[in-house]
Amino acid sequence: DTGASLLTIDDEHANTMIASGDAFDLEDSIELEIANGEKINARQILIRKILIGDVLIENVIAASTPRNPKLLGMSLLKKFRTWKLSEDGNWFRYKK
Repeated sequence: DTGASLLTIDDEHANTMIASGDAFDLEDSIELEIANGEKINARQILIRKILIGDVLIENVIAASTPRNPKLLGMSLLKKFRTWKLSEDGNWFRYKK
């Protein structure tokens, strides 16, 4: 979903990343509106590094929720010069 503002991950992965030092809890609680209009609570985290293919992306703001669809939101996608996601979600092309 490229309409998402933030990269989103589930709390389990966020907690693992925070415990290992790969992410930091920004201690900000936010409310997100998902595609069906439902509002859910989330916390913001800063992910230090994400490796996509051979490209290292640093300092990405993400949202962590107990249950969520994992989304490549604009907080990650804007770090690429150009990108394209197939409509069926089977491929992602990018240039750093």
